[in-house]
Amino acid sequence: MGDALAIGTLLHGYRIERYIASGGFGNTYLVRHVSLDAVRVMKEFFIRGITGRSTDSLNVSVTLDVNRPLFESQLEKFRGEARRIFGLSHRNVVKVYDLFDENGTAYYVMDYVDGESLQDLVKRRGALPADEIRGYTLQVLDALDAIHSEGIFHLDLKPGNIMIDRQGVLHLIDFGASKQIEADGTAVTTTAAPYTQVTRRRSRLTTTDERLVPRPTCTLWVLPFTICRPAKSRLRWPICLAVVRHLPRFRPRCGSLLLS
Repeated sequence: MGDALAIGTLLHGYRIERYIASGGFGNTYLVRHVSLDAVRVMKEFFIRGITGRSTDSLNVSVTLDVNRPLFESQLEKFRGEARRIFGLSHRNVVKVYDLFDENGTAYYVMDYVDGESLQDLVKRRGALPADEIRGYTLQVLDALDAIHSEGIFHLDLKPGNIMIDRQGVLHLIDFGASKQIEADGTAVTTTAAPYTQVTRRRSRLTTTDERLVPRPTCTLWVLPFTICRPAKSRLRWPICLAVVRHLPRFRPRCGSLLLS
């Protein structure tokens, strides 16, 4: 937390109220839009070991000149992540509201989900009942339908990236490892971070300009293991078989299995 912004810092009309966490792409804060009195989450691009911040300044600087090309390329990918999610409008996908540059880096602002991750939910309650798992799985499928229709592949589907609010609505978050397929068939990624081992084993990949181009199977294969592992049922394998055998018509088939 030593490199995080102080509580009370004002940025672009947002006041930082709480430090949440740090990851490969930087720092995450709970913020409040001062004029609208709206609670949001803000991500700050900050790479530990590559960037630094002095104690008397908000500015982010690259520690070594040799690292500047890496910083600039990853910064643009960070902006691309925000633009990508901003174009999506779906109740099960986290919404981005703002993107701006300040302090020598970039920030984007998104929904605050008042709830907990699936990972934390399972830690707190233990194995979940089958009916609850059915509901969550259908919501994840809706979210994947929405992003795949835009040529976006999440590539980091896991319990920690699935938030569930107090009304039981699921929100897919953290598109830091996502890829988007452009009109010419090339893939643009927001980070060089690898996706899960199961995804790597089971996805069908082709290469364009030496970049991996994913298909929907990259995310869909890990869905049964992500969602159904904590269930008190044998739902995992019916969903798994539906995903593998019935693509690209995965959703109607999975839906019939889940609702049966």
